[in-house]
Amino acid sequence: MSATTDPRRESLTPAPDSGAARPWLRERLRPHRRWLWLARGGALLSLIGVGLLYAGLAALLTTALSPTPAIASSAAWIAMAVGLLLRLLGGLTRDRAGLRLSAAVRDTLRRELLATVTRHGPVRLAAHGATAWWTQRLLDQVDALHGYHARYLPALEAAKLLPLLVAGLVLALDWVAGLLLVIALPLVPLFMALIGMGTQAVQDAQQD
Repeated sequence: MSATTDPRRESLTPAPDSGAARPWLRERLRPHRRWLWLARGGALLSLIGVGLLYAGLAALLTTALSPTPAIASSAAWIAMAVGLLLRLLGGLTRDRAGLRLSAAVRDTLRRELLATVTRHGPVRLAAHGATAWWTQRLLDQVDALHGYHARYLPALEAAKLLPLLVAGLVLALDWVAGLLLVIALPLVPLFMALIGMGTQAVQDAQQD
């Protein structure tokens, strides 16, 4: 190491670059995937509840526009009540699982960092940064991952399940409409990418 090299830039453990950050996070997540599965189950339960809620609302609107037997209104109200309950339980389960996942992963990371600190000892640590520098990584940098595990990952699972649930529901109601939806669904990210590239070109021209 040259004399001009800042020792604080030398890491005792290799930090992942932007391309390897996601696999690095998945590796730390692996022992705690049960919480992610629970968050996925809560998201699915919440989406089913939303479906029942809107199905009941649609039935009530249909009844108001073209009167049907009273049992239809009663069933619609029951569906809305059950849907609301599932929505609340699913959201609570997803949020609690996300919090437990975040706490478990951050605890693992702190244990790894403390093990590294203990293994290398104070002499080598002093060459890599002051006490405040290490404390900032042990506390602030680890806690910075809370939002990713507690909110982003559960929301991502819900975003994955929602198109499948909608497509399955539409297929069950009308297979022609469902088939058209399944065919058109892959085109959505394609057009989003095209719009994004067009927007980027306009932005680059404005910056130039």
